[in-house]
Amino acid sequence: MVKLLLAALLLCPAQEPESAATSPLAGAALPAGAYRLRDKDQIEKSSVILKAVAKDVPVAKVEVLLWAGDYSGDKGAALRADLGKALEKESYAWKDAKAEEKFDGNDVYLSSATKADRRLVGVWLSSKDGALFVWGEVAAAEPTFGNVVYSVPKGWKLASAAADGVTFVPVDPLPEEKLFLLLLAGRDYGGSLARDAGTLWTEVCTEMGVTGAPWSSEKSDARRSFKGWDYIRYGTTVKKGDADLYLAVTFIHVGGRLERVAAVSNLVSPPHRETPTNNPRYSPTLQGFPFTLKFKNHPEPELKTPLLTGDGIVGLWVGISLRVSGTGRATWDGSYAAFYSNGLALFSSRLPTNSFQPMNPYHQAEESPRWWGTWTFADGRGVLKMPYGEIPLEAKAADLVLTTMKTPHTYQRIAPVDGARLDGTWTMSANPGDKIPKITFREDGTFSDDGALKVLEHHLYRLYGIAAKPGDGTYEVKNFTMLFHYADGREFSAACLDLQKGNPQPASFNLGVNQDPLKRQ
Repeated sequence: MVKLLLAALLLCPAQEPESAATSPLAGAALPAGAYRLRDKDQIEKSSVILKAVAKDVPVAKVEVLLWAGDYSGDKGAALRADLGKALEKESYAWKDAKAEEKFDGNDVYLSSATKADRRLVGVWLSSKDGALFVWGEVAAAEPTFGNVVYSVPKGWKLASAAADGVTFVPVDPLPEEKLFLLLLAGRDYGGSLARDAGTLWTEVCTEMGVTGAPWSSEKSDARRSFKGWDYIRYGTTVKKGDADLYLAVTFIHVGGRLERVAAVSNLVSPPHRETPTNNPRYSPTLQGFPFTLKFKNHPEPELKTPLLTGDGIVGLWVGISLRVSGTGRATWDGSYAAFYSNGLALFSSRLPTNSFQPMNPYHQAEESPRWWGTWTFADGRGVLKMPYGEIPLEAKAADLVLTTMKTPHTYQRIAPVDGARLDGTWTMSANPGDKIPKITFREDGTFSDDGALKVLEHHLYRLYGIAAKPGDGTYEVKNFTMLFHYADGREFSAACLDLQKGNPQPASFNLGVNQDPLKRQ
């Protein structure tokens, strides 16, 4: 086991482990020869070992350390003792004991380091091939509100917690923004969300002293979430006296309880009347927050991390399919099929917003359920199950055939281009007389944008364009996505599917959800 782990984690150059003299997790020196894992996917896979041994202990900020060489028997004990001494110098109390579990006949040791109100726990695997230490900080107990177990979203802060509700606000809102994320009081409930949604909405409006009713387009259908509970969403502009506000409510039926999550905001940027809930800094949190909640009366499911790397057909594919629109018109459309390692699948002629790296596939599947399904595949054949029907799958050499509307369509795999670099300036089309949008990439991982990213954003809102103004920063390509990290703190991402490693100066390539073309200057 240890030998295989070391081969996969330490000896694989693609993972790029770094030599480590100290531990950022503990702020202590490490025994000589330590390497630290940096790849997030490999860290997450390694954390499974910690969860298996340190059962029922919630751990965060996981760090994975490796040592190559013979660390069997007394040598492994000496390594653990050396780390213990280093931690004791930093005022930690160190404990080390053999666990009941074994891996491939090798002993497993469980260690802990504690000081003040902080506790670290870790698991050691060691043999003649090397030593692996996976450890992390024991997470503080999550706060509760009645039946709801919650955590404060990243980029938000707790404004108040009272008997009738919990309120969160953004850490750094724009001066004109007023935005609140609320947990409202729940109650026992034995009804039907589909039947009672109108009444439940009226109750919330009465509690908040507002009036207004959503149009049919502002209501979702009642559905079952990937966590196993039912929900429905309403959201619209409401009146409070002479003021206009925006209110969105998620009603959750879990067990015999009704729980409610609301977002309320002012309207800004007159005369456009935009709502801060559309700000891309907030919208992913507002949409995904209900699915981060846990409930005392509902077991939390074990969810596998969805990855686009793996065996078989796992990955991203592109092809052309025959589709029928809502008006009954049949068209040939380019489309994408993404098969995730956990069995989720995306099948659509359009790419979702924030494809692919920033996107949480579980949450996105709730937002666009018609685009998402599940898949199975074995011995060259399989089935893609979508909300509207089943699509047969068949491997044909290096291609994948999807049969829709009784017509086979060939899809080709898109090769990952993680770590790709560019060198040069690329432009986008512009109307006659307009400034030509362009962006410059450098092989050192920096970029200078002069309007190209604004075009890629295709934003509908005047106030909330992330790339509305030019800027400089760094870029990286990961998980079929180009990530832009502006020097001023802005973050932007664009789907990136057709770059080629080793070719930093392509004549053209495409970016974004619309796969807009950029041409080399």
